[in-house]
Amino acid sequence: MPELTFVNVGLVLSEKILEEGLDSPMLDFATDDFIQEIMSRHEFHPEIGNYLALTNIGILFEPCLKYNIPELFKSHSRNKILFIHTQAVIKDDVLYFNDPSDNITADLSGVHYIIV
Repeated sequence: MPELTFVNVGLVLSEKILEEGLDSPMLDFATDDFIQEIMSRHEFHPEIGNYLALTNIGILFEPCLKYNIPELFKSHSRNKILFIHTQAVIKDDVLYFNDPSDNITADLSGVHYIIV
């Protein structure tokens, strides 16, 4: 596996939120822009081409953000390889953020993925 540069989503997003000093009514709108900015990034590796590697994605599962995780992954993996480093469990096309007894999930049916 080639050496990848990962974006720490939780750290970057929380820093942006703190920098903006956003109050809670604006949080979901501004956070959407911040997430799109993060997801629009890419790196280039001579062996694999354009890619985006993410870690610490837990903040994306925050209910107040109302984020559609599968759509986010699908839309941002069309023109680049999307790597996600997580301790989540995937079972029957469902990503369980902590473990299968948890209610924090994302339906991955329709998303092409490989577990490594």
